[in-house]
Amino acid sequence: MTRRTHRVLTAAALLGALAAATGRGDDVRLKDGTLLQGKITMETPQKIVLQQAGGRRVLDRGDVASIVAKPFALPPARAGEAADGAGAGAPGAPAEAATAVAFWPPRPGEPYPDLVLRDSGGSLFRLSSLKGKVILLEPIGMTCEGCQALSGGRACGGYQGITPQHGLDSLESYLSQFGNRLTLNDPNVAYVQVVIYDMNMKAPSVAAVKSWADHFRLSNRANVHVLAGTPEMIGPASVAMIPGIHLIDRDFVLRSEFFGHGGGSDLFRDLLPMAGRLAASPN
Repeated sequence: MTRRTHRVLTAAALLGALAAATGRGDDVRLKDGTLLQGKITMETPQKIVLQQAGGRRVLDRGDVASIVAKPFALPPARAGEAADGAGAGAPGAPAEAATAVAFWPPRPGEPYPDLVLRDSGGSLFRLSSLKGKVILLEPIGMTCEGCQALSGGRACGGYQGITPQHGLDSLESYLSQFGNRLTLNDPNVAYVQVVIYDMNMKAPSVAAVKSWADHFRLSNRANVHVLAGTPEMIGPASVAMIPGIHLIDRDFVLRSEFFGHGGGSDLFRDLLPMAGRLAASPN
């Protein structure tokens, strides 16, 4: 299979989890004056996918006059708050002891949301602590066959009975092939997995994230971080980006994103070669 024919598909169960969008909607005005409101779950140079209460609407870019994209603003975390089962702070703990997501989803060309999430060891991890590195971030749904394959399913086998997508290798392998021989041992690179959906399509516990990381041999690696998403991150925008890869540059700006089920950058021709170039460039 050539790189042109690779197409990463999410598990059917994950695609079936689309729900009504939450948070503030986006405004899309068509050239005929019509104003559409909903939540943009995918943008490409050719099309826009808008999730509305009545279902998904696919728009041609040529029909769109303007877009007012509104970040999915989440309520500020209170002291001790965390994802369900993800390990909350002690009573009376300061606000920084809680998980936090300032907005979601991320948008190309803009600073990435500064996620503060529990890692597989239960400690809080701030994504912006990696600023200065080239970050490859993978949103994860545990039931997603493509996610399991990109995590290393060919070498490690499937997780909890899921068969990794056939013919798809690990992201680490592809990074070496298409990213100018870049490896995850390079100190200029970080690989981050944010597990948004557990096996029951809910926000994961730290224990579930640790089990996932251990299975795919991602634990205890200096440049690899596996994090537990929060319930607020669950929704159509997250489903649309799974499986997929986000490329964040040294300035913490989302430079490129790959959607395994279509849209965004080409993983092999665009995103991974760009990662190699960014990692090779001086700070």
